[in-house]
Amino acid sequence: MEPTDDLLRGLLAAAPDALLASDHDGRIVFANNEAQTVFGWPAADLLGQPIECLLPRRLRGAPMGAALDVWARRRDGSEFPAEVSVSTFSINDGVFTVAAIRDVTERVHVEKERRLLAEQAQRDQLQRLESLGQLAGGVAHDFNNLLGVILNYTGRLGRRFSDADADVAEEVGQICAAVERAASLTRQLLAFARPDATNPAPLDINEVIREFSMLLERILGDDIRLRLDLSPGQLGVVTDRHQIEQVLLNLALNSRDAMADGGVLTITTSPDDADDGEDAAVRTSDPSRSRRATLEVSDTGVGMD
Repeated sequence: MEPTDDLLRGLLAAAPDALLASDHDGRIVFANNEAQTVFGWPAADLLGQPIECLLPRRLRGAPMGAALDVWARRRDGSEFPAEVSVSTFSINDGVFTVAAIRDVTERVHVEKERRLLAEQAQRDQLQRLESLGQLAGGVAHDFNNLLGVILNYTGRLGRRFSDADADVAEEVGQICAAVERAASLTRQLLAFARPDATNPAPLDINEVIREFSMLLERILGDDIRLRLDLSPGQLGVVTDRHQIEQVLLNLALNSRDAMADGGVLTITTSPDDADDGEDAAVRTSDPSRSRRATLEVSDTGVGMD
């Protein structure tokens, strides 16, 4: 059964989206019932008007079938967000443009609310992290004081047994070394919890990585192995130690997320000799004379190469 003109007009009139057809000059030649509802114009009043009075953005040249996000204008002058799909057809040697318009005010409102909620959740998370950092800083400070007392008394014990009992003195020395490592970790926690202003200074980046690796290993967990591939000798640069540690921490956390089933995180350093002609061996042995270094962090997890 061939569709009749009345059936086609009925289908167009009952379409859930507002439909506007315009001729080659951009004058409206058809508007369905939903167009009257959306724009607040009787269909008879729309006929012959330029389509730009409803859709200020020109539709000519728009990709066919693509959904365009535009602002449409109602009869009272108010504007609303709309999604417009455009197509063309020819009849009786005339070319017409059909625009299907959908009012997406509610969707935009929901997306805005969702975005605001996400931003608020992010602010709340940052506040919790800040509070956690303050708490960790306070705990680390108190713990560091306790370690200082332990280190003081173990040092006395070591001196007392240094001549009398070599085995006991060695064991006390191991206790002192463990306390020193614990104190180093708490100092790093304090540096993160209470970072000072940027303070660039000459440092050996290899030494920074070696010392910071103890904290990274605890963050990575048992299923991820930390591998250090550091250039021989010292690698001196002038930079802020806390910022380098922060970069390493951020990259390590990203790598941990990418290796849920375990893997290897590799930190590699090498001198960058491209900026001057001084002998690289001289600068490697004297960190104060180095100017650049390459620091590479890679993992075996999913994601980008």
